Amino acid sequence: MRDRVNAIVHSETIRDRMDSPNFFERNACAKGLPLDTPILKMLEDDDRAT
Repeated sequence: MRDRVNAIVHSETIRDRMDSPNFFERNACAKGLPLDTPILKMLEDDDRAT
């Protein structure tokens, strides 16, 4: 189970989440990134910026 969840978490991209309500409002840093950017990478970049 853990391996399956890890695979999902590591493969999910901005494109996969962009239809979620308020995604770009909650994750303003995602606006300037390519849609194929992994969510974890986006979060790491956001953490570094803050």
